[in-house]
Formats: sequence, structure tokens, C-alpha cells
Amino acid sequence: KEKLKYEREATGLYLSGHPLDRYSEDAKKLGVSPTVDLVMHRHQENVQIVGVVAELRERMLKSGKGRWAVATIEDNFGQAEVLCFSKAYDNAENLLKSSEPLFIKGKNIIDDIDEEGKQHSPKMRLESVQSLIQVQIERTRYVHISLDLAALVASNEHAKEVLSSIQEICSKSKGEKPI
Repeated sequence: KEKLKYEREATGLYLSGHPLDRYSEDAKKLGVSPTVDLVMHRHQENVQIVGVVAELRERMLKSGKGRWAVATIEDNFGQAEVLCFSKAYDNAENLLKSSEPLFIKGKNIIDDIDEEGKQHSPKMRLESVQSLIQVQIERTRYVHISLDLAALVASNEHAKEVLSSIQEICSKSKGEKPI
């Protein structure tokens, strides 16, 4: 994570991977759209994306009593602008500034149409946001631990001690999900 952050700061690009690479299977299971596919959805259609905040631009409301923001969300395929109006931004600000992978729900926006009737850039209006890690935890039903006992024994490890320490860790840190 740190290496990717430094790559992005130095070159403006991720070189050795992307922060979402480890979440690609989870994103598929969540039924999210890649950011670049938002232009193919209808205006005001409910959409979901997974991404990291590449840029966050805060704005003051015309009344001067509150803020809203435009977040540029990046996934493995491209970027989308997410408009975060006042109330939604108040609820999402900490997550949007966290640099963590996010699961974002909202309404698709079609407003930048060219002469051919195509949307230029993907956009959506934020309704809710969660940490992708939190979404994973909520969706987890159980934890399955697999060990290759033959390999463990063959590597001259003390298999019984390893199994005992795993059992001890699991019993001390029970958590909410069955193991």
C-alpha cells in the first residue's frame, strides 16, 4: 500500500499494481460497475462503484452555510466524478479523506452530452459510502482456515505446536463470525 502511494506521488501513476487489485473478486460479487461504464447507464439510475479517492475538491454552498464536494474516484479501469452534496458530504467526509478503498452508492448523472449523444465523462451523485473493508466484514458469513499439514510436517515444523497456537489465537480472538 505504501509502495503504491509513493509511486502515485512520484509519477502520478500506480506502476506495480493498483490499490484495488486485491479487491477485484469482491467487487464482482458486489455487482459494481466499473467507473468507465457509468456512461452506459441511464440518467438517475441507481449505480454502485468501488474505488479510491484520487482528488477531492471542496466547495462552499452559495448560502455560506455548509459545504459540498466533487470527488474523483479511481478504479482499475478509469475515473468518475462523484458529486457529494451537503448532507451526503457531511456523512461521508471522513471516509472520502481516508485514502481507503470505498464502496459508493448513488445516482448516475448524464449531463455532458456531445453532438453524437454520448456522455463525455462518467458522473454520479453520492447517496452513501462505506469502507470496502467494512463491506467485506459485513458480508462475511464464516472464516475457513486451510492448512497443508503434509507440507507443515515435511518442513520440519512442529505441526502440533503450530495447530495449538492457531487454536489459541482463535479462542482468544473469537470475533463475530464462525471459524
